[in-house]
Amino acid sequence: MTRGTSYKVGSFILGIIFIAVSIVTFEHPVTDLHLLVVLFSTVTIAKGIFELYTDQAMKNWVGLYSTLIAWIGIVDLLIGSFFIFHLSIGKILLPFVFVFWFVYNAISRFLSVLATKEVSSVSYWFLLTVNALGVITCILLFFHPMIAALTLVFFISLTFLVVGIFNIRTAFK
Repeated sequence: MTRGTSYKVGSFILGIIFIAVSIVTFEHPVTDLHLLVVLFSTVTIAKGIFELYTDQAMKNWVGLYSTLIAWIGIVDLLIGSFFIFHLSIGKILLPFVFVFWFVYNAISRFLSVLATKEVSSVSYWFLLTVNALGVITCILLFFHPMIAALTLVFFISLTFLVVGIFNIRTAFK
C-alpha cells in the first residue's frame, strides 16, 4: 500500500467518525452540552495555567512583570475549576457565554462595516442587515437560554458533519 492510499483511507475513516459524532450530537444534545461545559472548563484551566506561565516567563526572561496577566490567569483557573466541579451551573451559564460571544462578534462587525461603504454599497447594506439580524438574534437568545444552548449544540453538530463530508471528499479526490 502506498503512502497516498493510506492517507485516503485514513481520511475516509476520519470522515465517517466525524459524521457519526455529528449524528450522535444531534440525537443527544443534553449530553453534548455537558461535554461542552467540561471542554470549556478544561480549556479555561489550561489557558489560566498558560497565562501564569507566560507571566513568570516574562519576569524571568525579559524582566517585565504584568499583574494583569497573572490576575487573568488566576481568574481563568477559578472559573474553569468552578465549572468543572459545578457542571449543572455550567450548563446554565454556557448559553449566556455563547450569547455574549455572539453579541461581541456582531458589534465588532458593525464597526468594520463602515469601511465597506466606500468599497461597495451593496456589500455595505448586506453586511449591515446581517449584523442587525445578528444583534436581534442575540437579544432573543438571551431571553431564551435553552434555545441558545440547543443552537450551540446544533452549530457544533453541523461543524462535525461538514468536516466529515470534507474528509470523505478528500479521500476520493
